[in-house]
Amino acid sequence: MRKLGGSVLQGPLVETFTERAAAVLVEDAPTRLLLAMVGKPWSVVPQRVTMTSMEDVTSFTDPGWLKYGMEWVLHPLPEDRTLVETRTLCEATDATARRRFGIYWLGIRGASGLVRREMISALRR
Repeated sequence: MRKLGGSVLQGPLVETFTERAAAVLVEDAPTRLLLAMVGKPWSVVPQRVTMTSMEDVTSFTDPGWLKYGMEWVLHPLPEDRTLVETRTLCEATDATARRRFGIYWLGIRGASGLVRREMISALRR
């Protein structure tokens, strides 16, 4: 909803999330990319906690927040093809955050799928 009328991605994928969303990047080039962050995406103005490492993300336990991100893994296939495996990762720090995220996810699930398709189309190109 925040990006109606335009492309969801504004520039390269990694920079979009690491610079604008304060995501932690874990990269095992060229086969794996993991972006993780802590925030409240359901807020009208999304709130984020700056994380500097994956350990910061996994050890974060303050109530009311969501630890979330995405992972991309590339698997080589015969005939110069590649299987792209994507995962959306979410872990609420308490029941209230889990409920708020559940309501938010009901509203954005379709748009989230469109973002993923846009990313995969960019990879295909």
